[in-house]
Order: sequence, then structure tokens, then C-alpha cells
Amino acid sequence: MATSPSNIKTSHSKAVDAEKNVSELELLVETEKYRIEELEEQISLLEKNCENFKAEASSNGKRVSELEAELEVVRLRASSLEVALQASNEKEKELNELLNVASEENKNIKDATKALNEKLEILLNVMRDELNIPLHKFESVENDLKAIGIRENELLDKLKLAEEKLEQQSQLLEEAHARCTELELSH
Repeated sequence: MATSPSNIKTSHSKAVDAEKNVSELELLVETEKYRIEELEEQISLLEKNCENFKAEASSNGKRVSELEAELEVVRLRASSLEVALQASNEKEKELNELLNVASEENKNIKDATKALNEKLEILLNVMRDELNIPLHKFESVENDLKAIGIRENELLDKLKLAEEKLEQQSQLLEEAHARCTELELSH
């Protein structure tokens, strides 16, 4: 059965659209990876500050002031990260209109990132408001950081699934492209 030129053009157009969608999804995955790395750095910095405070909280008031200053720097950095995250979320909404196939994975990534960001903000507020509390209060902060680590692992698993789906879509795109080429060569 012969394929008409309009079918070839339609198939080629779909292949080009699919290729564009795959590229945009890959860019989104890379953006989310970068955001996760930044959040991991923030968690690491918070853990370090918490350990430093435990070791030196009872030693002198000067160290407490230094920790307050460090906490303010971390809070400002988190605020900057929130602005960047908001801009990224707006771009993500635009891509969701074009990438219906990946919408569920993107929503999961967005929700997990938002939850992680809120948890970090809560930890920052707790540390700022309770710098002079007894040492045992910091155990709850450590438990929160462990919970964030679990959430982060879930997020990484979801990101891996999104990457696998991207690879599947890339293979489908290659097959569609090969079929278009075969169709063009047969005419």
C-alpha cells in the first residue's frame, strides 16, 4: 500500500515535534537535577552548622553570634533559591502543556521539591528562634534532616524513572525518524 506525500509530511512533522518534546524534557530533567544538587548543598551546610553549634553552643556567646550570622547567610541563600525555583516552576508549567506524556513525573518532582524547600525553611526558622535552647533540642533537627534525606531519595528515584521514560521516547523518536526516511526513500 503506497503512502501519500501528505502522510509522509505528517509523519515527519510528528517526528520533529516529538524530537522537540524530547529535547525540552531533557532540559527539564537537567534543571531539576541542578535544583536537587543545590538543595543537597543546603542540607549539607545546615548539617555542618548544626554539628558546629552542638560542639560550641555552651562554650561562648561569640560563637553563637557567628552562627546567627551564618544562619542569616543560609536564609538569604534559601530565599534566592526560592526565587530561582519559582522561575523554574513557571517554565515547568509551560512545558507541561507540550509534554502531556511526562506530566505526572513533572508534578511529582515539583511537589517533592516544594516539600523539601518548605522543610528547609522550617529548619531555618527553628534554628534562628531557638539558638539558646539546650543541646537535646537539636536531636529533632537531626531527625528532620533524616526525613529530608528519605524524601530526597524518593525524588531521585522518580527522576531516574523520568530519565528512563526519556530514553524510551528517544528510541521511539529514532524509530519514527527511520520510518520517515524509509518512506521517503521508497518514493
